[in-house]
Amino acid sequence: MIQPIRLAFRSLLKTPGFTAVAIITIALAIGANTAVFSLVNALLIRPLPYRAPDELMLLWEKFPAQGLERIPCSAPEYLDYVKELRTMDVAAFNYVDLNLTGGDLPERISSAVVAPSLFPILGIEPIRGRVFTPNEFGEGNDNVVVISERLWQRRFNRDPEMVGKQLSLNGRSLTVVGIMPSKFEFPLPLFNVQGGTFGNRVDIWKPIAFSKNDLESRGSRSYGPPRCSRATSRFP
Repeated sequence: MIQPIRLAFRSLLKTPGFTAVAIITIALAIGANTAVFSLVNALLIRPLPYRAPDELMLLWEKFPAQGLERIPCSAPEYLDYVKELRTMDVAAFNYVDLNLTGGDLPERISSAVVAPSLFPILGIEPIRGRVFTPNEFGEGNDNVVVISERLWQRRFNRDPEMVGKQLSLNGRSLTVVGIMPSKFEFPLPLFNVQGGTFGNRVDIWKPIAFSKNDLESRGSRSYGPPRCSRATSRFP
């Protein structure tokens, strides 16, 4: 057994170019298989990391005539869902990047804008502070944020006075009202709501602020509404 292994190593050493290509190919194959398994595990094997995951669903729209089978909704359509689906809770969300300035180094943070009803639907409580209230919704009422425990640790060294502090995001001063536990992730990368590459892990959540143009345009579809079959929402 040992002799064939020695002969194989000697052969590989005699052809370093081939050996390097073979090792890189194997490494890429292992990496690809690991990534695929992680997605399959998250999507099909491991339950979603929220309360009552079997009651949650993503609600998409489709236009078969145009060959569009899964697209997000517009702001007016989302508000229609909220009004019409009286036995279900509905919350819209979208990915966004926010520029965090102040401190030693400016940083671009993967973030999400969400409806205040999202956190009660998912049933995950903050480890500090609170989540958004119903009135923290819409243009002019979105001056608060919730941050992740990861960002709290990495950027602010777990500052015990973090809740209530101001962050400069995209040139605006926004108040931190809560910190979500490290286990909380939303949106999950596998949602892929924009139909492109998988999103990064989100570290800041901000209330949705529909503009006047958003509310008047049914053709601008960028919001993914997760839906829950529970009848009521609870806000802290």
